[in-house]
Amino acid sequence: MGSRVADRFGTRLPDIPAAALATPAGARLRRLRRAAPHPVVPRASSAYEGVCRRVGRAGRADRGAGLAEKPRTHHARTSGGPGTPTGTASLGQPGPLSGPQRTGTASIADTARGGAGTRCRAAAASHPYSTGHGCVSRAPGSGQGSPSQLTRPKLTPLPIERVEHDLLRQPAVIHIFAGNPLDRADALRRDPDWLAAAADNPSSRFLAFSRLNVLLTGDKSARLRWLTTTEASALNADGECVFLGLVDGQAHFALDVSNVSDPFAVIDGEFRDCRMAAMALPQAETGIVAQARSQLDWHARHGYCSVCGTRTDPERGGHVRRCPGCSAEHFPRTDPVAIMLIVNGDQCLLGQPAGRFAGTGLYTALAGFIDQGESIEEAVRREVMEEAGIAVGEVSYHSSQPWPFPSSLMIGCHGVATSRDIQMDDQEMADVAWFSREDVIRALAGEHPNMQVPGPIAIAHHLIRAWVDGAVTLAS
Repeated sequence: MGSRVADRFGTRLPDIPAAALATPAGARLRRLRRAAPHPVVPRASSAYEGVCRRVGRAGRADRGAGLAEKPRTHHARTSGGPGTPTGTASLGQPGPLSGPQRTGTASIADTARGGAGTRCRAAAASHPYSTGHGCVSRAPGSGQGSPSQLTRPKLTPLPIERVEHDLLRQPAVIHIFAGNPLDRADALRRDPDWLAAAADNPSSRFLAFSRLNVLLTGDKSARLRWLTTTEASALNADGECVFLGLVDGQAHFALDVSNVSDPFAVIDGEFRDCRMAAMALPQAETGIVAQARSQLDWHARHGYCSVCGTRTDPERGGHVRRCPGCSAEHFPRTDPVAIMLIVNGDQCLLGQPAGRFAGTGLYTALAGFIDQGESIEEAVRREVMEEAGIAVGEVSYHSSQPWPFPSSLMIGCHGVATSRDIQMDDQEMADVAWFSREDVIRALAGEHPNMQVPGPIAIAHHLIRAWVDGAVTLAS
């Protein structure tokens, strides 16, 4: 008898023959299935095909039998094989890069080749594309390859070893500002001609930012307001233009229009603070906002070479800046931050940072930047000792969250206190205290008279809730 497994959307997959499950790879899948009644098996149809090939049977080509379309791009690599993105709904309409190329002066595509106006440059090195990139491919003999010649590759079956690996690394929660569905297409962005053609293609879409506020639709159901190529060119902005990535072959860019005095003479919508926008946008769009805001802010802050002081030029679609004076390359930075909820029995340690939060009643998890040459666990213990004077033993990882203000990665952990006497650093903290589970439950419900905790936009909220819900296993 064959065996059935469920994918992460609850649909049932084709039977896996008993002979296939008898292989070593099949044995690993059986162990995973015993660990949970309905295991998460990303790309399980490919796993089925891979298992069948191991016993000399052809994998089923019909992916429509009992399979649901995945709502976001997932990349995986076989051993030595290409990444294979699944189908995704396009974020900006219409579909793939295609159609006639626009002509004229001072277009966004002109600047992609190094012209004047909006800066949207890629590296000067050309790149021979192939289906091995896992996103798009170039037709034989197509030269540099216009977007109209880009095609989707064939899906490559995923070995069951990779399924096992993906299953074990699925995140417990996807936070706001995570879940970005764009394929960042690193190999493609190295070709300035491809990038220029993409920037000038009518199907491409542009996300405008003004003073780091993102453009949204003006209706009640707020969504990202993607500009067409014609609208983006009509703004005549001279800020940075960063290539964000692809969805189903359609290029998406971020465009800084801060210099445009009246953008609404050309476009509609409204600019909104990214924190406020993230609370209204769908999950996937908050991930795009995080990428776009962080990169535009990095360009604004790092326009000059830190080695020789020369003005640098953006390349690879804005993912690197190169110094024309000393040839130094500068890459966007991400600052890792350890944020931790420390527990002791039925109590947790929360703090109120000094400054604007002092006296507000808002208490949150302790946090601090990870130092160079320091592990996450070491950073957790050091920060808690510095801010609260509490020693920490066991540390466990929970989840992470991009935080684009300006470019942090919040690495969430839980830890067990091995001491209780608080010795607070009054330079950093306005208050640090132990709170009972009952107090925290009331604060989460908004019913505590003297205490508030962060809302769901922040990873601290989810660290606290996981502990309250008993989802954290730590040695007391």
